[in-house]
Amino acid sequence: MSQDVIETTAVLEPFPYHKMLRDHLKSRKKTWQWFKDEKIKTQQIESFKKELLKNTYRLDTDSHRNLYQMAQDICVDLNIDAQVTLYQENNSLQLNASISVIDQEAHIVFSGNILQLLDEKQLKALLAHELSHYLSIN
Repeated sequence: MSQDVIETTAVLEPFPYHKMLRDHLKSRKKTWQWFKDEKIKTQQIESFKKELLKNTYRLDTDSHRNLYQMAQDICVDLNIDAQVTLYQENNSLQLNASISVIDQEAHIVFSGNILQLLDEKQLKALLAHELSHYLSIN
């Protein structure tokens, strides 16, 4: 592992506030257990994926090869073992990106025409930002 990767990983450590929030939520044992329940989890995942496909379209790996390669490179640099899927939100004027993490899956949704407005460096920064959330969740 190169020195650059080690330094980058150290910089992306979750903030103390986020660690404190995570620990607080884990301390609420009944609530935490409810969210961990497999039946509830399965229902939530199925519902989430159905809604995701209703409101977005999946970006094809062949037609968005560069974007998927950027995401893969970032995953390698940040030591993230996730299957990344990219989506474009339908009918949104808002410029945004968001990530939803389900087990080892990272679902990144782009809103508005953000993909057309950002250059390659900006897109890489945006993907790195979204994927850094994966580190605080897993």
